[in-house]
Amino acid sequence: MMLPDVYYESRSFLKGKNMYVWCEPEVLDFAAKKNYTIHVSTETHLISLPFSDENAREFFSFFNDLSQHNPIVFGWNYKNLNSYFLGKVGKRLEFSKVYDLKIIESFHGENAGKPQNFDEAKRRLAATPNFSKYKKLWQEIYWPLVDEVVPAIENTPLTDTDKRKMVYPYYEIEGQVNGRMKCNGALTAGYNPHSLTVQVKNALNPTGYEDNFVYFDYKSMEVLVLQWLSNDWGLKEIINSDQDMYAGIWEKITGIACDESKRKICKELFLPVVFGQGYKTTAQNFNFSENTAKRLIDNIYSSFPNALEYVHKKTVNGQISDYFGRIRKFEDEGSFRVRNFLIQSPAAVICLHKLVKLYNKIKNISKICYHFHDGFCILVNNQNLKQVIALGQQSLTEDSDLYPGLRLKVAVKTSKRLIDI
Repeated sequence: MMLPDVYYESRSFLKGKNMYVWCEPEVLDFAAKKNYTIHVSTETHLISLPFSDENAREFFSFFNDLSQHNPIVFGWNYKNLNSYFLGKVGKRLEFSKVYDLKIIESFHGENAGKPQNFDEAKRRLAATPNFSKYKKLWQEIYWPLVDEVVPAIENTPLTDTDKRKMVYPYYEIEGQVNGRMKCNGALTAGYNPHSLTVQVKNALNPTGYEDNFVYFDYKSMEVLVLQWLSNDWGLKEIINSDQDMYAGIWEKITGIACDESKRKICKELFLPVVFGQGYKTTAQNFNFSENTAKRLIDNIYSSFPNALEYVHKKTVNGQISDYFGRIRKFEDEGSFRVRNFLIQSPAAVICLHKLVKLYNKIKNISKICYHFHDGFCILVNNQNLKQVIALGQQSLTEDSDLYPGLRLKVAVKTSKRLIDI
């Protein structure tokens, strides 16, 4: 299908120019037949170009041709363009100097909505605090997610036997308060990896007959990140012993040998106390006496002083920054939410970086079908199963100069059925 003349008439205004691009609607549903408009703003022009399922291939070629001049591109949820074209055309756009304002501003605690033109986008990026520090995160984590990793995941379907069709996940990068990706049912043929009920899991299957689900899941992720952030010697002692984290914590704060039931109590006790849970709530939750609850909490504070001191950081002018520079605003200084943010936010950055590393390690022999907080679900055929498990464990636990010295542990489950992992 030929594009209307207006496309080629606009080429002279766009070729070789830096630009700001956004789409309406924002979610591009490659599994449906809908009409869209891409708005392209340069320093001198604002051009709106309609496209749809019928002319997607021609529009991709036209728009991608602009990348040959290596322009700087400001985007707003730019990932959706790559995901759409990967689904419709089988290719991603080739722009390489892209900065997505929606992700960058959200990371830095801003929520001003999309810019209206190129000048505003340029000004707002320049106003980003500590952007030179963030740029390494953009280059190593967020740009790979936008450019390739998340579009590939969003184009990896599962078969839904209840709906009798293939279904796809949809992600909003930097969509949650603590920096995790957010899922919703934005796609016509979609499913939500963050709300997989037993019924949904039973209905979801690999598209390939020989495919297996492989699920990598970090063990004690937030506790390990807390130790790394705070350099707490008590937690480090448990890590170095290669003991189960929660078993080690329980024995340290009680002096009693740990079994499975006590480990469960410790897992439900330790982080809530770190996040600020008091002895009265602890007593109610576990049916302890208040004296017993107070003694356990006091022992946690005395056994892991550096960890508890770390989460007592105060907000400044109602906002606080985590280890990697992510900014959030809090009205309730020193609250559960602030403490939670100081641990979960850097953990989210680490998990997303590991998602990129995992994708690059296994992309030629398997596919990531979804990512859920600190878990990674892979589709791999029988022939490559052992290799993918080995590569996955390697990439998810190896050291990084972004978080040097952090020791991570990963569990692995495999099954033909999603319900079993």
